[in-house]
Amino acid sequence: MTTQENQFLTLLKDTLHPSSQLSSLVTPDWSEILSISAKQNLLPFVYNSAAQYDTFSEYDESHPDMFIKATSVMSRQIQKTDAFLNLYRALIEAGEPPIVLKGIVCRSLYKDGQDFRASGDEDLLVDEANFQRVATVLEQCGYEREATSETHSEVLQEVTFINREAGLAIELHLNPLGRANDLLSEMNDWFRDVFARTEYVEILDTQIRVMHPTDEFLFLTLHMFKHFTSTGAGIRMAMDVLLYMEKYYERIDWTYIWDKLEQVRADNYLVDLIAVGNQYLGFNLPLGRTPTSPEALIEDMLKTGIFGSVTETASETARYTNMAITNGGSSKATAIWRMIFPSWKMWTSWRPYLKDKPYMLPAEWFKRVGRYLKSGKKVSVMAESYDVASERIALLKKYKIF
Repeated sequence: MTTQENQFLTLLKDTLHPSSQLSSLVTPDWSEILSISAKQNLLPFVYNSAAQYDTFSEYDESHPDMFIKATSVMSRQIQKTDAFLNLYRALIEAGEPPIVLKGIVCRSLYKDGQDFRASGDEDLLVDEANFQRVATVLEQCGYEREATSETHSEVLQEVTFINREAGLAIELHLNPLGRANDLLSEMNDWFRDVFARTEYVEILDTQIRVMHPTDEFLFLTLHMFKHFTSTGAGIRMAMDVLLYMEKYYERIDWTYIWDKLEQVRADNYLVDLIAVGNQYLGFNLPLGRTPTSPEALIEDMLKTGIFGSVTETASETARYTNMAITNGGSSKATAIWRMIFPSWKMWTSWRPYLKDKPYMLPAEWFKRVGRYLKSGKKVSVMAESYDVASERIALLKKYKIF
């Protein structure tokens, strides 16, 4: 871990768990620290904390763009929050509202700093019987449904609705985690009955329907674990999980949590996540067992950013990692071969419509091979992605995920 990364974490700790005295930062490189915070989608947090240091004022005066960027993120989030609450009140008036996942539920954990924690979209969970009713309300409120070729509800995870005027996207989930592979399907099945034990929390004068704290914590942990096992999961997701644990610890059924996490081999991951929070972010949460490799985990979170880099390499990296989990690992040559010539299971995961139209497989296959043959760069990206994925796979093996 670099000095600047360590100082970045210290500034987050000062915001999450402030004390009467500022932490000591020796010759901070503010430009690099803010660059790290932007990569983690935490610029407003770090900017707010940095502004308390005398050494920051000179940098701030010569870099007014940082203030503009930080306040712009906050301003957009305030507008998105207002738009979402207006929409949710309309959903309440229309009948039984959907469950709210992550998003505003997580932001509320930050209290006065909730506008520092930006959300790319808001997630709603609805059962299949109520999907069309909720979708109709969304459309009546100015949200346009994105086109999708996926027709199988047992495969489809969510449908996105966008209100371009409000700048807000809503992901309407039919299941919380998706079914791209057997591991996700196994995790997803634990949320079949969550509608029977929901409750309401008041957020900004609006009653928001949420899952029971045990279910919500399990979902937040598995959601982060899902990202970790593909392109990666950053510091902001860790903050959400740990703040939720800190607030609702006494209400969470920990026997149930550890049992479920052990079934998908995510238990050691959570232990290390808690260890990272205690060591670097000022938490004081019970571990329950000995950590495995928290130093490697924090390095991975710092390296990948919020969800892993949004690049072609990252996309291929996710596929290699998922393939390794499914098949117990493979050589580079075998992995590349499987990416060019996917199995039927992989094809139906990527293109669910093939279940109804298997005769379209040759067309999809020729398009895929054509893309690889057309660009030598694509093959080099595949090789690079395999090397990047290998580092994460080594960490997954430490957690005995496969």
